[in-house]
Amino acid sequence: MIAIGRPPRTPARPGTASTCARQRAPEAAVGIDVAAFAQLHRESWRRYARARLGDEAEGTRVADDALGRLAGAWDGLMRDANPTARAWDCLRRAVGAHRPVRHGDRAHRLLPVREADAVVLHYRLGLTLTAAAALMGTDVPEVAARLVLAERRLPQPTVRALTLRPAHP
Repeated sequence: MIAIGRPPRTPARPGTASTCARQRAPEAAVGIDVAAFAQLHRESWRRYARARLGDEAEGTRVADDALGRLAGAWDGLMRDANPTARAWDCLRRAVGAHRPVRHGDRAHRLLPVREADAVVLHYRLGLTLTAAAALMGTDVPEVAARLVLAERRLPQPTVRALTLRPAHP
């Protein structure tokens, strides 16, 4: 049974056409629903990509490109049980493909991807648990649990270092 207000949990389907198109959608073909999604998430996606890549221009380019590819797969995405989570997977894969994990930010080198995402969003970018959960397409208890797991896996000095590193604006 699914509780009201919680997004349904569906298994990730990495690389599916319904998640990310191979090419960006033409600007003229973007509907109002896609434009609204981009307006709502663009800046947070850019901040996440910048924090992971350590480069403002590249982070912006990768996030914008992921949004463009998402627009090209919008119809399939809307048929997914949790489109926001699938869109987040698209961004995460785009950033990960741009720079392999071994060269990525510290959190993604040391932790499983979902825990690392929670750490970057909450500690590095300063998002509330509610905002991080909404961006990732999950619920607040899931993000809180991922943060607890991350804190348990990492040595305390590393946790403090992650929280003290300034993120790109």
